[in-house]
Amino acid sequence: LGDHLRKVRLDRGLSQPDVAVILKTSPDMITCWELNRNQPTAKFAKAIIDFLEYFPFKVEDCSLGKQLYYARLITGKTQEEVAKIIGCDESNLRYLELEKRKPGTETRRKIEEYLRMALTPIIQGAPFSLIALPCAFQQ
Repeated sequence: LGDHLRKVRLDRGLSQPDVAVILKTSPDMITCWELNRNQPTAKFAKAIIDFLEYFPFKVEDCSLGKQLYYARLITGKTQEEVAKIIGCDESNLRYLELEKRKPGTETRRKIEEYLRMALTPIIQGAPFSLIALPCAFQQ
C-alpha cells in the first residue's frame, strides 16, 4: 500500500502532514507506510484504500487465503473480528490467510459467505472500482 499511498499523495499535491490529518494518524506513520517499513492495520488499510479511491492489488488467480486477507483490508476488520464471523479462532484465520492451513467444508462455506458479504457492497456501488475481483467472484 505504501507505494500507492505516496504516488497518490504526490499526484494530489498533498504533504505527509496533510494525509496524516485525512487518515487521522501521525506524519511519522505516513512516512513508515510510504517507505514500506511496516504495514498498516486493517483499520488504516481501509482508510488508505478509501483515500486512494481504488484497490491497489491484483487479485486474479488468487488463493482463498489472499481473498480473505483482501476482504479484511477492504472492510477494515481485524483477524479477531473475521475469525468470529467465520467461526474459528484468530490463529486459525492467520494460518488460513497464509495458506498454511486448508479450511474444512463448513469453514470454507462461512468464508465464502463472508467474502460475498464483504465485497458485494463494494462491487455494487463503491466510490471506486476494483482492479480485479477476487476469484470467488469471477464467473
